[in-house]
Amino acid sequence: ANHNIDIPQYLGAVRVMVVAAKDGAYGKAEAEVLVRKPLNILATLPRVLGKDETLQMPVTLFTSDNNIKNVTLTISGDDKIELLKTTLEVSFDEAAGGQSGERIVFVPMRAKALGQSKVHITAIATTPAGEFTAEQTINIPVNAQTLAEKRFKTAKIEAGQSWKDSAELFGMDGSQSFELEFSAMPPMSLQNRLQYLIGYPHGCVEQTTSKALPQLFLPELTNLSEEQLLKSQKHVSAAINKLSRYQSTTGGFSYWPGLGNVHDWASSYAGHFLLLAKDHGYDVPKEMLSQWQIYQTRAARSWTAGSTTAMQKQQAYRLFTLALSGNSEIGAMNRFRQQTDLDNLSRWLLAAAYQLAGQQEAASTLAKTASINMAEYKTTDYSFGSMMLMSLLVLSDAEQASAIAEKISQQLVKDNRAYSTQTTAFSLLAMAAYGKQFETALGQDGQTAESTIKLNWQGEEQQLKLAKAINLFPLLLKTSDKTEAATYDTAPYDAVPYEVMNNSPVPLYAQLMSQGIPALGKEKPASNELALEVKYFDGSKDGSNKDSANKSIDIASIQQGKDILVVVNVTNKSIYPLDYLALTVPVASGFEIRNTNTDGINPSIENGVYDYQDIRDDRIHTYLKLAIGETKTVEFRINATYQGRYYQPAVLINDMYDESRLARNTGHWIEIVR
Repeated sequence: ANHNIDIPQYLGAVRVMVVAAKDGAYGKAEAEVLVRKPLNILATLPRVLGKDETLQMPVTLFTSDNNIKNVTLTISGDDKIELLKTTLEVSFDEAAGGQSGERIVFVPMRAKALGQSKVHITAIATTPAGEFTAEQTINIPVNAQTLAEKRFKTAKIEAGQSWKDSAELFGMDGSQSFELEFSAMPPMSLQNRLQYLIGYPHGCVEQTTSKALPQLFLPELTNLSEEQLLKSQKHVSAAINKLSRYQSTTGGFSYWPGLGNVHDWASSYAGHFLLLAKDHGYDVPKEMLSQWQIYQTRAARSWTAGSTTAMQKQQAYRLFTLALSGNSEIGAMNRFRQQTDLDNLSRWLLAAAYQLAGQQEAASTLAKTASINMAEYKTTDYSFGSMMLMSLLVLSDAEQASAIAEKISQQLVKDNRAYSTQTTAFSLLAMAAYGKQFETALGQDGQTAESTIKLNWQGEEQQLKLAKAINLFPLLLKTSDKTEAATYDTAPYDAVPYEVMNNSPVPLYAQLMSQGIPALGKEKPASNELALEVKYFDGSKDGSNKDSANKSIDIASIQQGKDILVVVNVTNKSIYPLDYLALTVPVASGFEIRNTNTDGINPSIENGVYDYQDIRDDRIHTYLKLAIGETKTVEFRINATYQGRYYQPAVLINDMYDESRLARNTGHWIEIVR
């Protein structure tokens, strides 16, 4: 019997096994088979490339047939990659100075546009015995090395009136995008805030929860295509699965996976999300919720009064989530109520817990002692800045809820501040509940006429149906009308004209968001309450030159194959201890990160240098805390692997819950030479 098997390009040995059975008898046989072709190729590229970066792609040719004397190498790509050479002739003829068996050549290329790209390599050799061919395709993303910038145009359009303006076109080619947002309710810059959450690079238990929490309510709040709905549902399901990695054996949730120590506020927050996800029809593991409820119950019963309001808020939120789950701890609630110095938010949460437990009189009495005025917190505590928004979740007074919603709207739209992930998540959650009352005004009750918008975008008219309380419409930029986008060095910016006619019976809040990625080299250094210093040293470990290990080097031009020790010193210059700092060290595309902690034992964590580290393809995220005036040093190693010219992005450290507190250096070009 013959059995044909297709295997990918491979050079080496495989084991072939056959197992047979008949009438209760069994037998087996195996053999090692050498797999080889007369001609093979192996090309390598970095895991990612940045726009405008150039490199020499190494291509290794292997031959096992002495009759192969010359090989023609053909390289092709797409519109994202510019190949500076598309054909190479490689000689294996020893008499002509060639090299038999193996040969390495380099193909120069440049990344010229953002997006997913691929490079295809074909090798052809002609011999008296026939023609031999080998092929390889490499997929590689071309990413932006800097963050996107957003600009906004906003207006309130009265019924029957129009809004005429121009959208700014800026940033690198291929990075520009536009989106319109319309709502009858006070605006909340939904697309901007949601993009911030979903694209947030860090992933502690709170941030994982915050990314998914608002997406539970998106189908109720805004218009989603079938593709967007499925994507949102996948995000929520992925968050539920990911949270299981943070749950400790006690049932509570740790701040980072595998740490073991439970974070009280985050445990209530994650459990709150899981309860809401279950109510929205998602598959939440029963054991996951039951273990969480056991932990919450045990913690609620054993709680004793502390010296900080943060400890009160932890207990209040814990009691609220237990009541929401249908497991009210009346005894713990009554004891907590006896505290004479309860802070404002704890009163609202406890009142809501009594309401959920069916104790309306206790809820009403407690609510009368609370105020909707919330002080803004200047330091990071366990509330993560969402205290004011948490109060909205427990309000039963529609008039006061409306007043808070108006204030939230003003902050979300007019304030340029980058709110924390939890503040943003609770803002969207609260506004989703508030927005339901506006559906009737836009004709979404099935009784009044549907509302529409007439849009003229780049000279083309279209009718847009307002299907939800908040309506989002991405706008496509016609290639034929597109001029080269302006950079920071040219003025004025290019613009795209548009006009909007409000055909609905009510005033509408409108916002157009323009987005683009700025040109490289325009970042500015910054330092506010944090300090940052980055140095590079010879990273070789052979010990042949001990002096070089203590001498900093310039990576503007570095030899290929060299190991480099990266040393980052960070200092807390604020008047507060900072517990939630994120250090992001991007690594230029031509370098490869060397992860030396393969044994699972990390001395930096054991020694308290940092709490958690996330090593990715092109960057390292390190999470740490700093006492007042404290300096810590974080070290790691990289290797100059690929010859070429690359952009080294800026190194950043920031407070994850107050992004105005940061330190950043500047990006610069580096070159890896042979």
